[in-house]
Amino acid sequence: MTAEQVNEDSWIEQSMIHFTWARHGKPMTRAWTHGILDKAELIHANAVIFGIHLGGYVAYQSNFTPSVAGMELDVLEELCNEGHRRGLRIIPYWLSTNMGGALHVHEHPDWVAVNSKGVQTGFICHSTPYADVIEAQVREVTKNYAIDGVFIDQSYCSCACSYCKENFRRRFGREMPEWTSTRYVPEDVWGKTAKETGLLRTFWLDNLRHFCWRIQKAVKETRESVLYIQSVVYDATAQAVAPYVDAICSERHLHYQRNINDIVISNRLAAAYSKKPIISQCLYGYTHHAKERPVEHFHLILMEGAATGCSPCLMELNICDDNQNRSEDLEEAGRQIRWTSEAMRDTQPVKYAALLHSKSSEGLLIGSPDVGNDVEPGALQHFKNGKAIVSREHRASFDGYYDILKSRQVPVEFITETDLDDDTLFDYKVLILPNVLCISDKNLQRVKEFAAAGGGVVATHRTGELDEDGRPRTASDIADLIGATPMKLIARDLDVPTPSLDPRLAIPSVDVWPNAESRYFHYVRAVNHPIMGELNGMLLSFTGAFVDVDDLPGSSVAAHILAMDQSRVSMQPFNRRGLFPGDVRGPLVVTSEKPGKVVYIAAQLEPIESRVRSREVDDLLYKAVTWAGGPLPVECGHCPPTLHITYNTNLNTGSLVLVLTNQSVVSALGTIRYIVPVSNIELKVKLGKKRIKEIQTATGQEIHWKQEQDTGVVAIPEVHVAECLVIRLE
Repeated sequence: MTAEQVNEDSWIEQSMIHFTWARHGKPMTRAWTHGILDKAELIHANAVIFGIHLGGYVAYQSNFTPSVAGMELDVLEELCNEGHRRGLRIIPYWLSTNMGGALHVHEHPDWVAVNSKGVQTGFICHSTPYADVIEAQVREVTKNYAIDGVFIDQSYCSCACSYCKENFRRRFGREMPEWTSTRYVPEDVWGKTAKETGLLRTFWLDNLRHFCWRIQKAVKETRESVLYIQSVVYDATAQAVAPYVDAICSERHLHYQRNINDIVISNRLAAAYSKKPIISQCLYGYTHHAKERPVEHFHLILMEGAATGCSPCLMELNICDDNQNRSEDLEEAGRQIRWTSEAMRDTQPVKYAALLHSKSSEGLLIGSPDVGNDVEPGALQHFKNGKAIVSREHRASFDGYYDILKSRQVPVEFITETDLDDDTLFDYKVLILPNVLCISDKNLQRVKEFAAAGGGVVATHRTGELDEDGRPRTASDIADLIGATPMKLIARDLDVPTPSLDPRLAIPSVDVWPNAESRYFHYVRAVNHPIMGELNGMLLSFTGAFVDVDDLPGSSVAAHILAMDQSRVSMQPFNRRGLFPGDVRGPLVVTSEKPGKVVYIAAQLEPIESRVRSREVDDLLYKAVTWAGGPLPVECGHCPPTLHITYNTNLNTGSLVLVLTNQSVVSALGTIRYIVPVSNIELKVKLGKKRIKEIQTATGQEIHWKQEQDTGVVAIPEVHVAECLVIRLE
């Protein structure tokens, strides 16, 4: 792959973007308009996204939409003229919220998105005639102004408004099922059956595709060079809009997500599924135009975005008009982010571990058996209270394994089921299948070919239990890969009969307590096996479900699950809080060689809820990857788990580009307030026959290094928020 193929003449890749909008209460003058560009230059941005909507009025001269009051000039025209003179790209954006389109909401209240109870969601539905308004405005602006892109904020394309109900009736020949959430349809489940849920999901995706197709058509028919960027599209949904857009903004923010990694995962999944440039946003301020975020907050989050090849975007939203605190720190943070973003241009990741995300597993519908052929893949396996739910098992395992690998500085890339067909799969050292419940026969065979070619494989828990449509497969289909035959699932949250009562107390055995969450501890004993290292002989524990398996001849067991010593649990005086390890119950870790090294882990260990009380389980999952994949290309000494590193190679120069981000944060209410610096970091980089010629850094700090045979030893004095190293070789 050449640098030209990577860029494809798309300037949006690795751009540094300043995001703001029109403002209430003050005249929009030429000086104020130039001030927008001044703020963009302050943070070293090379593009500006400007909200041309203000309560349904527009900040330009329109033939059919009234302009914002107090607009002393055509703001958009001035932004384009002066911005281009300064070398800045200009991207107007449309905001489809009740606030952004207040004029239209007032005139057409039936355009507002509502749920089945009539509760407003805060957005205007794109399946109403409001989409006609947006399309017409996009055509008008693209034709009359020298813009570089079009940014559409929000993607609310399905609700229970009268338009959506009628469209649903025409599409499926039935009434729309009731639902009560005020969020996007795919995020929650409203149908009483899996069929209803599947129909709602299909309806939403069809509407989203159609809306994006309309905007793409409006843009490209008017001026083909203008890029179309769609916002609030994330994870696997990005695959649905990819044919119609030039770039995607996931718009994940820390105060909505569990942690920073959630934002990174969402951006990376969007990139994996769309193969399009991704914009990584961060709110510098939002509510009531008060600055809400310290500089460290946006600095770290946008460096995480730049580290994964996203275009960092600061949502400033006029905050700096009145609040100029720490402007020097803001400028320096912007400079480092821009420096890193440019260093990442024309690079590709160092390929070591491939983490498979399974769309069919994450979208698996579980509920009552009312499923028809008109529903997206995801048939039923279990029932739960007669209602449809979306299985979260795979995503919990996927996210958990990513957290572990990043905390151990392991190079890891996301791949999708489609990527298994690509020959680049064989460039990776190890393929990880984190509880991939659904996998097609074709993809399962592809994984076996990878192992047969010498690639390492790590598979966990219920991997391979179902085909891509959610139909159970025979145990033998997966057994020859994982070196063990799955027998049954052991989980306390399944509705299973109680097989026995405690003989002395006449209460159910702790092992099968019915109708309880999976909070039961299982003890694990590691045996003498190369995969375990210092864990050999240790007693570990985990919480939750596991698969009862029989290991096959030629396989080795590296750790056993232990049964509870029920007699000790039942001893008088009775204390049910004590759980005691007993005899071997079955394998937890099974290894084999085919000739690639394969590790199967029978329990769902990856989610933090499963391993929070036993840090040794983190070690086990990490060791499984490095045993199967072999030595890491970079070893990190004195690195805490909060220091994350991405590894990339420049396609033109061969230089290594390493981005270090420090998540040693003190946060509150979704805001990073302080970051604890990490000092005295030592990296051992495998260089082969090459030697280090020079090291440049984003912060400007001096880096010392030495050569030890085929390894470059790099000493980094400190990483406060983040650092980027460009290691030039000779």
